[in-house]
Formats: sequence, structure tokens, C-alpha cells
Amino acid sequence: MTEPPESADWLSEIKFDGYRLIASINQGRVRLLTRKGLDWADAVVACLDGPDPDSGTCWELGYAYARQKLTIVYRTDFRLFKGSDSINLMMTESADHVIIMPTADVAELAAEIAERLALATK
Repeated sequence: MTEPPESADWLSEIKFDGYRLIASINQGRVRLLTRKGLDWADAVVACLDGPDPDSGTCWELGYAYARQKLTIVYRTDFRLFKGSDSINLMMTESADHVIIMPTADVAELAAEIAERLALATK
């Protein structure tokens, strides 16, 4: 397909950067596919730092949950961490793995995420 369909059933926009995905709804199920037909992700890793996750993070986690994909959420915001800070339970209770590492550096966090991904894909 070289041009987007002009039917009222289709919406399109110009892509300036990022990734091209095809979104479809079939019998109430949403799918995001690459142009080659691959499902976009096998897992979602999401940062929950700050008072609330942003809408994009919420959507990604909801999509992953609906598609039964692996989800890993993490929190590293040492400025808010007192050991009992509120964490969005909707995000953490539906996640497969929750990582809380308020004093970790980037390498430690990356290693922990990689370990969780490796365990989940064995």
C-alpha cells in the first residue's frame, strides 16, 4: 500500500519520526503490528517514578496486560522514596515483576531488568 485508504473507516497521519505501526481492531481486540506483521513487543518495561505514571505508560501497560504480555515496572525515584510511598496499585498488581531500587545506578537497574527478562523468557 503506497497511500492511506480514503474511506471514513480509516484514520492516518504523517509520520515525522519514531516507528510505523498498524493498529487494528477485530472483534473488540486491539493489535499493534509492524509493517511486516510482527506484534510490536513481547514485553513492556515501564518506569513508575513520580506521583503518577503518564497516560502513555498507562496505555502501554494496559495493552500489554490485555495481550497477556510480560510486564516489568520499576521505581527508582529516591527523592520520593521513604519505604512506604504510595505506588499505583493498578500498575503494580497487574505487572509480572515490580522492581523498587531507589539507590540503584543505571547499570544496576539495567542488570536487574535484564535478569527479570531472562527469567521470564526461559
